Amino acid sequence: MRAQASGAKVIAVANSGSDFANAVKQAQEFGITSRGQNIAPLGLFINQTDSIGLQTLQGVRLTTPFYWDRTEETRAFAKRYQAAFGGRIPNEAQASTYGAIRHYLKAVAAAGTDDGEAVSRKMKELPVNDFEMKDIKIRADGQVMRPLYAARIKAPSESKYPYDYYEINATVAPDDAWRPLSESACDLLKSQ
Repeated sequence: MRAQASGAKVIAVANSGSDFANAVKQAQEFGITSRGQNIAPLGLFINQTDSIGLQTLQGVRLTTPFYWDRTEETRAFAKRYQAAFGGRIPNEAQASTYGAIRHYLKAVAAAGTDDGEAVSRKMKELPVNDFEMKDIKIRADGQVMRPLYAARIKAPSESKYPYDYYEINATVAPDDAWRPLSESACDLLKSQ
């Protein structure tokens, strides 16, 4: 109620699971979303969107580094993932983990060793190129300089097939998405 009374255009909700679902349902009950205020989760995976449902989440805005239905390559990855995991769709953490391991293994092969420091240097030297990212650099502090995608959760009537949940509205450039290197608190930078 305090968030509603504030008149804020966007109300960020920093919880997940059933707590997040209940917060969104309460926002609807109190008319928050019908009065022009938007709910923005600080962390929402597509499998949570699936379990909460489009009826409840329609119109919610979010950012995500991965959406399975964004490109032909992400759709192909999702199809392989679904075949291996009983029809489930990959969320951003699962896709990112797969991509990170793949990049690590490429760096091991390129470095000719599995020595941690050598592999870390090679990972930062090689651009990340996979089903999701193209020519993405890893900064000295380890930040993967990937874009984020601004999305709106579709209404049930807009969804045409299973997991057709997000409408990607914009791409947030890496330099706008991540803290500048000059503001990084990473200890790795102190030793360089």
